[in-house]
Amino acid sequence: VLFFSPFFFQRRLVQGWQFPLGFLAAVGAEALLYRSGLAQRRRLKTSLVALALVLLLGSPVYQLANDLALMSNARGREFSAFYLPRTFMDGYAWLKKQTGPDTLVLADPSYAPFITAFSGRRTYASHGVETLNYDRKRALSREVFENTHTAEDFQRLAQPERWTHVWVSSVEKYFGFDLNRYPFLAPQFSNADIVIAKIQQ
Repeated sequence: VLFFSPFFFQRRLVQGWQFPLGFLAAVGAEALLYRSGLAQRRRLKTSLVALALVLLLGSPVYQLANDLALMSNARGREFSAFYLPRTFMDGYAWLKKQTGPDTLVLADPSYAPFITAFSGRRTYASHGVETLNYDRKRALSREVFENTHTAEDFQRLAQPERWTHVWVSSVEKYFGFDLNRYPFLAPQFSNADIVIAKIQQ
């Protein structure tokens, strides 16, 4: 139930091995308490347990609140997928088979990490703490998908930023992105939900 519940914070239980590490830490903490004699001092032990709970519960509570906000789309400009549609998975499979390691996909940061995870291809602005200059890249990608730049500006940006492909789904379209405005974008793959276009220089 924990592993398949639709909340991102559960990835920390699966990928971070919190359960086995938590059990080992509990065994170690108990041994230290008894060896140090602190276990016999009930008030101190209670205080230590309370302090541990305060320090350790902050992150899961914050993550749960953040996930619930994403699910309700309360902020209006952020998206999050908990169960990816088959059409998206088909797009990831195409990228993996039909593109090379030099590929750099421009996609909205909301879904970009999934492209990297399932296709092995780099994305321009992906996971916030693992993308260099994330704030700048995120802002620039949003400007592109909001059609802030002219077609000529977009094409000029593509070379220094090293974009090779553009991922267009309902998310990018939500911001107003129109593939037809850019004649240098050549669709290479499409299905009911997404289009993957190659940027022609």
